[in-house]
Amino acid sequence: MLGASHPLTEFEWSIVKRHSACTPLAQLEIEWLRKQGIPSSALAHPDLLLRADVHFRALRFAYPDEIEPDAEMERALILLVRDADGHPHDLAAWAPRSRRLATWCGRAVCIGNAMGPRLNEHGALPVYPSPLEWLQEGCDGIVIIDPVAASHELFDLGPIAAMGGAEHARELKALFEGLAPCIIAGTVLTSAI
Repeated sequence: MLGASHPLTEFEWSIVKRHSACTPLAQLEIEWLRKQGIPSSALAHPDLLLRADVHFRALRFAYPDEIEPDAEMERALILLVRDADGHPHDLAAWAPRSRRLATWCGRAVCIGNAMGPRLNEHGALPVYPSPLEWLQEGCDGIVIIDPVAASHELFDLGPIAAMGGAEHARELKALFEGLAPCIIAGTVLTSAI
């Protein structure tokens, strides 16, 4: 994904190294994901889906070497999150059993590329309610991790397609409620009207 013109920064390398240190999926995990309707291609593209035991704390997660030894751990799938230019940006952990979703660094507000191609006839950005649906659809569109931050990043990108049905659409509508551009009345603008 990265061109030769962009050497990785030290921070980007730390993300890649941490992702690479995670464990490959076990055959039973791959079979479970396939039974959920996830295509094989989504397990390795855009990046390899890996696993790790992590500790969730709100919208963030930590690895065992970053926390107290007696902290509660949960098995999660680890996704490398890239920015709009394809550079490593953060890691996301998704625990299918508890449906928890969080980031390692707190930088990513969603999984997927919000600036990527619009995939429906209305030019809308597909937003999925969880990584399961996103993976089932071959990683097209996004999954929101941090609703508050995402609402500010996404509100002016154009139409959004709630891919999780009517309830998901209501949740997204509530998320964007009250957001509008800041409008300032100035003497020049007022006199021109």
